Amino acid sequence: RGVGTCWDETEHSGFLFPFCSLKERFDRLEAGLPIIRETWEKSTPTPVRGSIPLLVGGGGEKRTLPLAVREATEWGLGGRPDLDTYRQKVDRVAELCLAAGRDPKEISRSFQCGYLGGKTDDEILKRAAAMREVLPRYREMKPAEVVEAARQTWFVGTPGEIAEQLKPYIQLGLNRWHVQHFLLDDDEGLELLMEGTAPLNA
Repeated sequence: RGVGTCWDETEHSGFLFPFCSLKERFDRLEAGLPIIRETWEKSTPTPVRGSIPLLVGGGGEKRTLPLAVREATEWGLGGRPDLDTYRQKVDRVAELCLAAGRDPKEISRSFQCGYLGGKTDDEILKRAAAMREVLPRYREMKPAEVVEAARQTWFVGTPGEIAEQLKPYIQLGLNRWHVQHFLLDDDEGLELLMEGTAPLNA
């Protein structure tokens, strides 16, 4: 249910799709949304939830945020923005909603990013070492360097520290964190979030 203008050129080339200019991709997105809605609403059997809930992703203030205000049930960003940037985007969405006569609370807010957690520093470093095997950008780094690099766009720390990092975003209206869980066999890492972080932000 997420829609956007795409960004990964390798995905396009892999499926033999042309990677058009950003303007053309955005034009196609805007032209496609009415078709998506019409197809959803006229499908048989009729969907039980009425109009399709759309997630519009991106932070561009010229076209993406106005589009989100017009069309989105959820507006999301890729990666964890720094707090000042996130506040600026949230304020801009509120301004656009006011101009459009829409309640900003009608639009859920989200972003997606990874995390690096552990009960101790040693656990965090151990997961950082494992992360080098699955993410090429970290492959040549030492575990401690992975930790510092991850801090730029992820949540990093103990469950309590991650909860504290999330808190100011929640205070700005964040409804959902789409967790990117890269260590697929690491169930304990997810348990740390569910049992240690989530209750602190409930």
